[in-house]
Amino acid sequence: ERQEQQQQQQEEEEKEEARDEGVKAEALSPSPNSTDTESKQPLVESEDSAKRKASLRVLVVGCGNSALSEDLYKDGFINSVSIDYSEVVIGQMQKVYKKSIPDLRFETMDVRDMKFAKDTFFDVIFDKGTLDTLLCGGEDTARNARMMLFHIHKVMKAGSVFFIITYGTPDTRLHYLQSSRFKWNIKHSQIGKRYIYTMTKR
Repeated sequence: ERQEQQQQQQEEEEKEEARDEGVKAEALSPSPNSTDTESKQPLVESEDSAKRKASLRVLVVGCGNSALSEDLYKDGFINSVSIDYSEVVIGQMQKVYKKSIPDLRFETMDVRDMKFAKDTFFDVIFDKGTLDTLLCGGEDTARNARMMLFHIHKVMKAGSVFFIITYGTPDTRLHYLQSSRFKWNIKHSQIGKRYIYTMTKR
């Protein structure tokens, strides 16, 4: 019986890993230079793909101890910054990647009040679970979500793309994303139990 339980657990982990790969592939499909959110053009064309990937400035918000930053780096997105409000987590991530991938940058920063230098912009921004956390915890959830989106919008330029990977259904997320203060086009899709929201700034 114990072996059966272990086998079931392993199968579930493998399915979750496969779903993560599917989510990542779907998230990377739109082009960061297109304002047409219905476009199915790949994020990086085959020709000169390595140079183009390397040139994109990537921000991962609420990175925690997720392997997303590492996965993006190995996929060629080498110019990235990953932030989290927890100094402990950031310290751990810096220690983990200090020798293996020293180019990975991790900074302690609250996504609700990002302190990047003036005129700092990113081409691609990823959130995997941070908005969910803000909307599910404690008081002022709506205000925290609006602050997060406001600060992310500030570090986007025309053509920048913001991906949210979440369990939140459209009826619980779109009214935050569709605020008139945000100058972006929105599309969303579903993979398994997760949703991907893609915002392309106009």
